[in-house]
Amino acid sequence: MSRQRRTVRRHVTEPVIVLGTEIGTGKVYALRHAAFQRGVHILGAIGAGKTSLLLRLLYGIGTRYPWVLHDFIGTGHRRLQAWVAYLATTFALAERWCPDMTGSTARFLSRYAFLTIGDANPAIRIDLLRRRRLPDGTLESVRDVTGRALEIFFAKLNDPDAALRVRFRRIATAVLACMVAAERSITEAYLVLDDPMYVSFLERELAKRRFRRSDHRFLIHQLAELHHVLALRPSDPTKSWRAFEDMTESTRNSFSDCAPGTLMGEILGDETFPLEAVAYGRTSLSVTTRHADETLKSQIFQALHGMLHALFLARPDIAGLPPLTYIVDEPRWVRRNFPGVLAVSRNLGVSYVIAHQARNQFEDLGLRTLPDQLRSLTNLQIAFRPTSFADAEDETLHTHDIRPDGLVLRFMTSSSSDATTDSYAIHSAWNGLIRPFGSDSTWSSGSTYATAEHESVHPVGFQDQVRYLAAAALRRPRFTGSVIADGIGTEVAFAAAPVFPSDIGGVPVLDYFRTWHDRYWWSCLVPRAPYEPHGSIVVDVSPVAPAAQEEAHGVTVAPTAPPAAEQTTASTAAPTLPDATPAPSTQPVAPPSYQAADRRGRRTPRRRQRRRGAAQ
Repeated sequence: MSRQRRTVRRHVTEPVIVLGTEIGTGKVYALRHAAFQRGVHILGAIGAGKTSLLLRLLYGIGTRYPWVLHDFIGTGHRRLQAWVAYLATTFALAERWCPDMTGSTARFLSRYAFLTIGDANPAIRIDLLRRRRLPDGTLESVRDVTGRALEIFFAKLNDPDAALRVRFRRIATAVLACMVAAERSITEAYLVLDDPMYVSFLERELAKRRFRRSDHRFLIHQLAELHHVLALRPSDPTKSWRAFEDMTESTRNSFSDCAPGTLMGEILGDETFPLEAVAYGRTSLSVTTRHADETLKSQIFQALHGMLHALFLARPDIAGLPPLTYIVDEPRWVRRNFPGVLAVSRNLGVSYVIAHQARNQFEDLGLRTLPDQLRSLTNLQIAFRPTSFADAEDETLHTHDIRPDGLVLRFMTSSSSDATTDSYAIHSAWNGLIRPFGSDSTWSSGSTYATAEHESVHPVGFQDQVRYLAAAALRRPRFTGSVIADGIGTEVAFAAAPVFPSDIGGVPVLDYFRTWHDRYWWSCLVPRAPYEPHGSIVVDVSPVAPAAQEEAHGVTVAPTAPPAAEQTTASTAAPTLPDATPAPSTQPVAPPSYQAADRRGRRTPRRRQRRRGAAQ
């Protein structure tokens, strides 16, 4: 009876990223995705191969797991667009031959968003003042969103006057809190101080909404602060505006950067891209810049990261979320709380990949100790050719096993001697006087030669060994470096990432993808009620539903419903806000197909039907 041999095949479920080959052995060097999930630190000069390495990482995990790329230069951003366009073309060709795959191309493309800061009329827009939906179904608190937005404006306010900074915080907090609660855009923030009719419109919008008890108390206080500041504005135009202008000058200047048509106003005013899809889904986002103002670019990057990190804190409440990779290429925008963000990110299922050129770059950001902390905050370190001798020494200490007696120099010393002697002597006596030839003489010669060898052993000190290896690292060729995974260092010759073409067979697939990309994300624009200075007030006399219960110090508190609001007019008194849980937001828009209609004002049959129904 013959036995059949069973072959057990083990399938690797997680992706494997091939980085290159080992120097010396020529073996393929690859790491599983788990090695990148506890933080990555990449150090290398310009042109050393950092972007190519990041692209190989995204090519390996980009179709299975979500990712966020902050590319300050833009090279990887453009190559990722070509990669997505190439894959989408493959899906589109498969749809023609397999009807069961209909719609897969649109679903695939809807998972990738690309934002270029500085482009005119960008399709990717993220509302800075929008309260995000948390996993438990509730919205963020007004206080949290207000504080997050306030920190973005503080990135530009660097006045040494402490009184000015305190005044700005008090006024800006009151304005932003009311804007957040009323679900208004940041582009309308300057109207609070300049338009006398806007405050009445803002109060009507607040009266339409319901809030939890904590937000209710917070808004009542901020509305009182806002009316206190607006009371300084004279109703008589002939009176002086000096006191009001001095009080609100810094706030007005900060909000002017977010006016309609400005860079921050276009990107952070409306909402076309939901960040919840990145934090709790499989959607990926790539951000780069073409703008010259470093301060505005830093503010936008900080705003995006602040909103995403606030959503990341709720990731442990959802089971089975895919790991998320957050790539920071050239961290010129990070804030001083970045070390704390890295410390907690591993528990949130978020892996940060930090790529920069030199260790002293963080000193310009006020993070002098961050280069030393990156060794403990990240599990994987990759170093290309260092840019300075100090960086080379730091890399050597972490990549080589250096022992005090690990390097010994042997010296051989030899000595030789050669001597020659000649002597001649004449001996005479008295008998020589009798015998003429009776004298005696002697002659002698001799030579000596000797050689000797001596071996001496000199151990090289620890610091000298570090310098020898650091000097060799400074002469390292391009696309070579060291990889330290779990404390084990390996010299690797990195492989270049493939370049995907923008045209396939004469078809401009990259241009087609960008056109579809802009049309789709513009179709996801979240509508907002326009500003109506002379709107009407609708009094709701229906019973108010009980608000969501809050727990305070272990005691469950159920807020009571306040009485119905009466008809009010524009005045300096703060209105009474309803106290209840906010209503759920609208459902996201389904991804369109390739045959989606152009939304540039053309009337489709559905639009005609809607217009006819509205007219009736």
